[in-house]
Amino acid sequence: MGRKSRVTSMQVARHAGVSRTTVSLVLNNVEKATISNATRQRVFEAAQELGYVPDASARALVQGYSRNIALVIYQPGQQAFLDPYIPHVLTGITEAAQEQGFRVTIEVIREQKNVNQISQLLRSGVVDGIITEQMVGTDELIDAGLRYDDPIVISGENPEYQFHSVWVNMITGQRALIQNLIDMGHDRIACIPYTSPQKSRSLTNRLDDFSKQLAQADITQHEGYMVYGDYRIETAYSAMQQLLKLDRPPTAVFAMNDSMAFGAIRAIYDAGLSVPGDIAVVGHDNHRNGAWSIPTLTTVSVPWSDLGSIAASTLIKLIKGQQTPERMVELETQVIVRESCGTKQAL
Repeated sequence: MGRKSRVTSMQVARHAGVSRTTVSLVLNNVEKATISNATRQRVFEAAQELGYVPDASARALVQGYSRNIALVIYQPGQQAFLDPYIPHVLTGITEAAQEQGFRVTIEVIREQKNVNQISQLLRSGVVDGIITEQMVGTDELIDAGLRYDDPIVISGENPEYQFHSVWVNMITGQRALIQNLIDMGHDRIACIPYTSPQKSRSLTNRLDDFSKQLAQADITQHEGYMVYGDYRIETAYSAMQQLLKLDRPPTAVFAMNDSMAFGAIRAIYDAGLSVPGDIAVVGHDNHRNGAWSIPTLTTVSVPWSDLGSIAASTLIKLIKGQQTPERMVELETQVIVRESCGTKQAL
């Protein structure tokens, strides 16, 4: 049996009794076209009856854009999805993009020095706009050939005032989390960061504030109380084992993501100790398993999905040349106190 021929826009036009141009304007939802609702309805019904599927490349020519946007992430290899925040951000981006008829692609840049790939991707026309993590500064983006009026939105933990950005104020939630430990009497507080400061600009600010907060409370940062992980549960397990070998082990541990908090808790239990009886543990990001772990995990809820949704909506407005409400959007976090820190008291 021969292959069924593709229905064309000309056939739809004849079936609806309109011109081919009218069919194109209606089905591509060209906003400036002055076409009556009755005519639009007739075209839609004709297309449905004939089983017409618009050609993507033709649609791009009519609308002036490809309806593809990209999420650019910098983490190398499988690390890009080890930390749950990327899937949450992607969920928000995808939902907002689909509502506007856009598709989302993912581009992984394995080294920060290759930031010029962002400019190349944007200029290629493969995508209409880009959402990128803030792993490099404004100067690096400008040097890579990007302009402030380009359709690009920076997402992350610190604001980029020159480019459009959506960012999460991580310091306020972290401060409340650590203050709760201080108020409970802990003066030996260790930290397991999710990576090294050399690999994350935003982490540097958070670690600096952590040190400042302890100093303000007259708490000494004991030698060996900062052991770096690498996003994964296993690395936090090893880091916690190092902390337990110290002459004076910590009485509280701040794991900078929940996955590593789970690893730290397991290492404490395997050493014959308890949480929070011997050592309190707190995490960050509000992983969904935190409410079901034993003990339940004290953490910070971060609106990653909202960040993705707002970033995508802002980007699509830029692509379409529409007004954006503000150049920088700041989102807040919320501390969730559970059993692992030793108190259920609300902050």
